[in-house]
Amino acid sequence: MQEDIEGLVRRYEQNRTEYVRSDSVYSESDTRADFIDPFFAALGWDVTNKAGLSRRLREVIRETHAAGPESTKRPDYEFKLGPERKFFVEVKRPSVNVKDSAAVAFQARRYGWSANLLVSVVTNFEFLAIYDTTIEPKQEYVAGHSRLRLFHYSEYAAKYDEISGLLSRDAVYSGQFDSTFATPSQRPSETVDVIFLRQLNRWRLALGQEILAFQPDVDAKTLNELA
Repeated sequence: MQEDIEGLVRRYEQNRTEYVRSDSVYSESDTRADFIDPFFAALGWDVTNKAGLSRRLREVIRETHAAGPESTKRPDYEFKLGPERKFFVEVKRPSVNVKDSAAVAFQARRYGWSANLLVSVVTNFEFLAIYDTTIEPKQEYVAGHSRLRLFHYSEYAAKYDEISGLLSRDAVYSGQFDSTFATPSQRPSETVDVIFLRQLNRWRLALGQEILAFQPDVDAKTLNELA
Protein backbone atom coordinates (compact mmCIF):
# COMPACT_ATOMS: atom_id res chain seq x y z
CA MET A 1 0.00 0.00 0.00
CA GLN A 2 1.08 3.56 -0.62
CA GLU A 3 1.13 4.37 3.10
CA ASP A 4 3.59 1.55 3.71
CA ILE A 5 5.87 2.90 0.98
CA GLU A 6 5.72 6.36 2.52
CA GLY A 7 6.79 4.88 5.86
CA LEU A 8 9.73 3.08 4.27
CA VAL A 9 10.87 6.27 2.56
CA ARG A 10 10.74 8.21 5.83
CA ARG A 11 12.72 5.50 7.61
CA TYR A 12 15.31 5.43 4.83
CA GLU A 13 15.74 9.19 4.91
CA GLN A 14 16.37 9.16 8.67
CA ASN A 15 19.57 7.13 8.24
CA ARG A 16 20.38 7.73 4.57
CA THR A 17 23.70 9.45 5.28
CA GLU A 18 24.92 6.30 7.01
CA TYR A 19 23.58 3.95 4.31
CA VAL A 20 25.17 5.63 1.28
CA ARG A 21 28.68 6.17 2.68
CA SER A 22 31.31 4.26 0.71
CA ASP A 23 32.66 2.79 3.94
CA SER A 24 29.24 1.92 5.33
CA VAL A 25 28.86 -1.43 7.08
CA TYR A 26 25.18 -1.48 6.10
CA SER A 27 24.99 -4.64 4.03
CA GLU A 28 22.96 -6.02 1.16
CA SER A 29 21.25 -8.41 3.58
CA ASP A 30 20.29 -5.45 5.76
CA THR A 31 18.87 -3.68 2.72
CA ARG A 32 16.77 -6.68 1.75
CA ALA A 33 15.38 -7.18 5.25
CA ASP A 34 14.77 -3.52 6.11
CA PHE A 35 13.55 -2.15 2.79
CA ILE A 36 13.19 -4.52 -0.16
CA ASP A 37 11.09 -7.21 1.55
CA PRO A 38 8.57 -4.65 2.87
CA PHE A 39 8.67 -2.68 -0.40
CA PHE A 40 7.42 -5.63 -2.44
CA ALA A 41 5.07 -6.67 0.34
CA ALA A 42 3.52 -3.22 -0.08
CA LEU A 43 3.05 -4.08 -3.76
CA GLY A 44 0.95 -7.07 -2.72
CA TRP A 45 3.52 -9.88 -2.89
CA ASP A 46 3.63 -12.64 -0.27
CA VAL A 47 7.37 -12.18 0.22
CA THR A 48 7.61 -14.35 3.36
CA ASN A 49 5.22 -17.07 2.12
CA LYS A 50 2.57 -16.48 4.75
CA ALA A 51 0.28 -18.70 2.66
CA GLY A 52 2.54 -21.68 3.40
CA LEU A 53 2.78 -22.76 -0.24
CA SER A 54 5.27 -25.30 -1.54
CA ARG A 55 8.47 -23.89 -3.01
CA ARG A 56 7.21 -24.57 -6.53
CA LEU A 57 4.09 -22.45 -6.00
CA ARG A 58 5.44 -19.64 -3.81
CA GLU A 59 4.90 -16.16 -5.20
CA VAL A 60 8.39 -15.05 -4.22
CA ILE A 61 11.56 -17.12 -3.94
CA ARG A 62 14.56 -15.44 -2.40
CA GLU A 63 18.12 -16.16 -3.56
CA THR A 64 17.10 -18.44 -6.40
CA HIS A 65 19.41 -20.08 -8.96
CA ALA A 66 19.52 -18.34 -12.32
CA ALA A 67 19.27 -20.29 -15.57
CA GLY A 68 22.00 -20.87 -18.13
CA PRO A 69 25.55 -19.50 -17.78
CA GLU A 70 24.64 -17.72 -14.52
CA SER A 71 23.71 -20.98 -12.74
CA THR A 72 26.49 -20.56 -10.17
CA LYS A 73 25.06 -17.20 -9.04
CA ARG A 74 21.71 -16.28 -7.60
CA PRO A 75 19.31 -13.42 -8.21
CA ASP A 76 18.10 -12.16 -4.85
CA TYR A 77 14.41 -12.59 -5.68
CA GLU A 78 12.30 -14.47 -8.19
CA PHE A 79 8.70 -13.28 -8.59
CA LYS A 80 6.27 -15.80 -9.99
CA LEU A 81 2.78 -16.46 -11.28
CA GLY A 82 2.14 -19.97 -10.00
CA PRO A 83 5.15 -22.01 -11.13
CA GLU A 84 6.05 -19.51 -13.91
CA ARG A 85 8.88 -17.04 -13.43
CA LYS A 86 7.95 -13.47 -14.29
CA PHE A 87 10.88 -11.31 -13.20
CA PHE A 88 14.02 -11.26 -11.06
CA VAL A 89 15.08 -8.58 -8.61
CA GLU A 90 18.76 -8.07 -7.84
CA VAL A 91 19.56 -6.08 -4.69
CA LYS A 92 22.63 -4.00 -3.88
CA ARG A 93 23.37 -2.04 -0.73
CA PRO A 94 22.68 1.71 -0.89
CA SER A 95 26.38 2.59 -1.17
CA VAL A 96 26.53 0.83 -4.56
CA ASN A 97 25.92 3.12 -7.53
CA VAL A 98 22.96 1.34 -9.11
CA LYS A 99 22.09 4.28 -11.36
CA ASP A 100 25.45 4.52 -13.18
CA SER A 101 27.17 1.14 -12.76
CA ALA A 102 27.41 -0.73 -16.05
CA ALA A 103 28.53 -3.87 -14.18
CA VAL A 104 25.44 -3.87 -11.96
CA ALA A 105 23.17 -3.35 -14.97
CA PHE A 106 24.91 -6.12 -16.90
CA GLN A 107 24.48 -8.57 -14.03
CA ALA A 108 20.77 -7.86 -13.65
CA ARG A 109 20.15 -8.00 -17.39
CA ARG A 110 22.12 -11.22 -17.79
CA TYR A 111 20.01 -12.96 -15.16
CA GLY A 112 16.81 -12.11 -17.00
CA TRP A 113 18.24 -12.77 -20.45
CA SER A 114 19.50 -16.23 -19.44
CA ALA A 115 16.06 -17.15 -18.10
CA ASN A 116 14.16 -15.78 -21.15
CA LEU A 117 12.30 -13.21 -19.06
CA LEU A 118 10.87 -9.92 -20.28
CA VAL A 119 12.42 -7.72 -17.59
CA SER A 120 14.68 -7.73 -14.57
CA VAL A 121 14.89 -5.25 -11.73
CA VAL A 122 17.89 -3.97 -9.78
CA THR A 123 17.56 -1.83 -6.67
CA ASN A 124 19.48 -0.53 -3.68
CA PHE A 125 16.34 1.27 -2.49
CA GLU A 126 18.02 4.59 -3.33
CA PHE A 127 17.13 3.75 -6.95
CA LEU A 128 15.01 1.12 -8.63
CA ALA A 129 15.72 0.30 -12.28
CA ILE A 130 13.75 -1.92 -14.65
CA TYR A 131 15.64 -3.42 -17.59
CA ASP A 132 14.43 -4.97 -20.83
CA THR A 133 15.97 -8.44 -20.82
CA THR A 134 14.79 -9.46 -24.28
CA ILE A 135 17.88 -7.67 -25.61
CA GLU A 136 21.17 -9.54 -25.30
CA PRO A 137 23.34 -7.88 -22.61
CA LYS A 138 26.93 -6.95 -23.39
CA GLN A 139 29.57 -5.79 -20.96
CA GLU A 140 30.47 -2.74 -23.05
CA TYR A 141 26.96 -1.29 -22.75
CA VAL A 142 26.46 1.69 -20.44
CA ALA A 143 24.19 1.40 -17.40
CA GLY A 144 21.28 3.07 -19.16
CA HIS A 145 21.23 0.67 -22.11
CA SER A 146 17.87 -1.16 -22.30
CA ARG A 147 16.69 0.53 -19.11
CA LEU A 148 12.93 0.99 -19.27
CA ARG A 149 12.32 2.84 -16.00
CA LEU A 150 14.41 4.46 -13.27
CA PHE A 151 12.86 5.61 -9.99
CA HIS A 152 14.54 7.50 -7.15
CA TYR A 153 13.38 6.64 -3.63
CA SER A 154 11.98 10.16 -3.26
CA GLU A 155 9.51 9.32 -6.08
CA TYR A 156 8.23 6.02 -4.71
CA ALA A 157 5.22 7.40 -2.88
CA ALA A 158 4.19 9.92 -5.56
CA LYS A 159 4.62 7.32 -8.31
CA TYR A 160 3.18 4.43 -6.36
CA ASP A 161 0.40 3.84 -8.91
CA GLU A 162 2.90 3.71 -11.76
CA ILE A 163 5.25 1.34 -9.94
CA SER A 164 2.33 -0.81 -8.82
CA GLY A 165 1.09 -0.98 -12.41
CA LEU A 166 4.47 -2.37 -13.46
CA LEU A 167 5.62 -4.68 -10.66
CA SER A 168 2.79 -5.40 -8.24
CA ARG A 169 1.23 -8.79 -7.70
CA ASP A 170 -2.04 -7.51 -9.17
CA ALA A 171 -0.23 -6.32 -12.31
CA VAL A 172 1.30 -9.77 -12.85
CA TYR A 173 -1.82 -11.79 -12.01
CA SER A 174 -4.11 -9.60 -14.12
CA GLY A 175 -1.90 -9.85 -17.22
CA GLN A 176 -1.09 -6.13 -17.15
CA PHE A 177 2.60 -6.94 -16.60
CA ASP A 178 2.77 -8.93 -19.85
CA SER A 179 0.79 -6.42 -21.87
CA THR A 180 3.06 -3.62 -20.63
CA PHE A 181 6.40 -5.26 -21.29
CA ALA A 182 5.74 -7.72 -24.12
CA THR A 183 5.26 -5.07 -26.81
CA PRO A 184 6.30 -6.01 -30.38
CA SER A 185 9.34 -3.73 -30.24
CA GLN A 186 10.57 -5.51 -27.13
CA ARG A 187 10.06 -9.09 -28.25
CA PRO A 188 13.40 -10.78 -28.95
CA SER A 189 14.14 -11.59 -32.57
CA GLU A 190 16.30 -14.43 -31.27
CA THR A 191 15.99 -16.20 -27.95
CA VAL A 192 18.95 -17.01 -25.73
CA ASP A 193 18.60 -20.66 -26.75
CA VAL A 194 19.03 -19.85 -30.44
CA ILE A 195 22.05 -17.65 -29.77
CA PHE A 196 23.63 -20.26 -27.49
CA LEU A 197 23.14 -22.97 -30.14
CA ARG A 198 24.80 -20.76 -32.74
CA GLN A 199 27.74 -20.24 -30.38
CA LEU A 200 28.04 -24.00 -29.83
CA ASN A 201 28.15 -24.48 -33.60
CA ARG A 202 30.93 -21.88 -33.85
CA TRP A 203 32.95 -23.71 -31.19
CA ARG A 204 32.37 -27.02 -32.97
CA LEU A 205 33.57 -25.57 -36.27
CA ALA A 206 36.65 -24.09 -34.60
CA LEU A 207 37.45 -27.45 -33.00
CA GLY A 208 37.05 -29.21 -36.35
CA GLN A 209 39.40 -26.78 -38.06
CA GLU A 210 41.98 -27.26 -35.30
CA ILE A 211 41.75 -31.06 -35.62
CA LEU A 212 42.19 -30.82 -39.41
CA ALA A 213 45.30 -28.70 -38.96
CA PHE A 214 46.98 -31.59 -37.11
CA GLN A 215 45.23 -34.49 -38.86
CA PRO A 216 44.57 -33.40 -42.45
CA ASP A 217 43.76 -36.96 -43.57
CA VAL A 218 40.98 -37.58 -41.03
CA ASP A 219 37.69 -38.71 -42.61
CA ALA A 220 34.47 -36.72 -42.20
CA LYS A 221 32.78 -39.18 -39.84
CA THR A 222 35.74 -39.31 -37.45
CA LEU A 223 36.13 -35.54 -37.60
CA ASN A 224 32.48 -35.09 -36.68
CA GLU A 225 32.75 -37.49 -33.73
CA LEU A 226 35.94 -35.84 -32.45
CA ALA A 227 34.46 -32.37 -32.66
